Amino acid sequence: MQIESKLIKVKELAEWLSVPVKSVYTLINTKVIPDKCVIHIGKRIRFIRTEISNWLEEINQNNKESYGETKENDSSNK
Repeated sequence: MQIESKLIKVKELAEWLSVPVKSVYTLINTKVIPDKCVIHIGKRIRFIRTEISNWLEEINQNNKESYGETKENDSSNK
């Protein structure tokens, strides 16, 4: 597998996340996107596709767990 296929550009990540490019830069600067996902090549920024995928899966899992805890708490308070 070529390294180019493992890395994605800011614009590609923005499209993947369905957010403006500016939001991707904000996510980088506020450390919402973990450093392990980001590669700086001179002035350019690239993302490791598998790390981004893992990060999104982790967010998804955390959201499911939070939702499950909320539902359990709501039903036990009745």
